[in-house]
Amino acid sequence: MPAQTPAQLVDEFKKSGEFDRLRRDLLNSFRNGGGMNTLVTRVEELTKNKLSSEPQLQHMAEAQTVRELMQELERYPLIERAVADVPALVDPSFAASLRRSIEIVLYDDQRDGKLSNRVSSGAAAGALGTALTERTQIGHLLQVQKDPVAENGDSNI
Repeated sequence: MPAQTPAQLVDEFKKSGEFDRLRRDLLNSFRNGGGMNTLVTRVEELTKNKLSSEPQLQHMAEAQTVRELMQELERYPLIERAVADVPALVDPSFAASLRRSIEIVLYDDQRDGKLSNRVSSGAAAGALGTALTERTQIGHLLQVQKDPVAENGDSNI
């Protein structure tokens, strides 16, 4: 069934694999830019400060200590600031690449006669871009994907 709503366009975009490609590209941009180091440094700083200001945390069960530290970290807009520093998000070529990816998904629907005259590709691409913005947060795009480093607990975050 052809996509008739922004939510359906988002679903088609995800099914095409372009969403995962976009997420990987953004994550790589974040990791290769200065954002990752800045985020890790800030997390380490806040964690050390919390542990030094509340030495009793070092004598608690690990799960309880982690819970306390996570609550401390959640008080700060760490992710929002890290996202604001992702170079790809302000790069015009990123927006162009996103638009091309959306148009590829829409073209496949048009080629199969699914979109016909109901939605022009430009309007549909705009609707999908709006829907992507509404339905996903950039922080979600940058969440660390399951990989061997994160699963083994060897990550710096």
